[in-house]
Amino acid sequence: SLSGFGQNGLSTNRPGYDLQFVAASGLLSAMAGALKPPPVPDAYLSDAVSGLMATVAICAALVRQREAGVGCYIDLAMLDSVFSLLSVSHGISYPGRAQEQPSPAASPFYNVYETADGRYLALGAIRSDSCKALCRELGRPELGERPPANAAERAELFAFLSRTFSGATAAEWISRLSALDVEIAPVNTPQEAFADPQLIARGLIVDASHPRAGGFRRIGNPIRFLPEGQTAHSPAPIAGQDADELLRELGYTSAALEKLREQRVI
Repeated sequence: SLSGFGQNGLSTNRPGYDLQFVAASGLLSAMAGALKPPPVPDAYLSDAVSGLMATVAICAALVRQREAGVGCYIDLAMLDSVFSLLSVSHGISYPGRAQEQPSPAASPFYNVYETADGRYLALGAIRSDSCKALCRELGRPELGERPPANAAERAELFAFLSRTFSGATAAEWISRLSALDVEIAPVNTPQEAFADPQLIARGLIVDASHPRAGGFRRIGNPIRFLPEGQTAHSPAPIAGQDADELLRELGYTSAALEKLREQRVI
């Protein structure tokens, strides 16, 4: 079962959408940082991660059945799945203690900056080597020798980096800093990501067609089994398209299928 809140607990039968799950899990607040109110995400994170969790759970259950001969019932909740995304960043809590979680955004070297052409860059120069390379390239090598000691120094460094990055285009900065192994990337819109050279090279942008929707481009399967490469996927089926085939595999006869159809079960 893959449901909103799972098969037990006070919220079992409550309705909910992606926004409710990311809000209740703490993920919306974590992603928003200091922004008040937290913005509504444009991506459906709980929907996506719940599907991934289901895939992992089903594969694990199949291996367990093969190895131990024991089947199981899988109970997955969208709230649980999206909450698990906080495991790395906020995954430990100490009851009775003040829960102070340092935010990565507190570092000016791990932040987003606007460039001269109105684009945004995601900077992640928190390794010692990349931080020093960045500061040397910007003409302030002393800034890479130690992290800011207090809020005032962080604000000063952030202001310096903001001014500096606003002096050239995003493409210029990516070219300069990538050559130095500084962690830098454009803040792409989803539409721009469809034109990302790396994603294209990886085969993640797929030309497809659907019997009703016609031709379109879609995101491909990120899982690659080498040397075969990515597996091909057919378009999403029309509702009921495979009903007869699946039910026949379960032992239903043609007469039984016809009766189900008369009763509007299928």
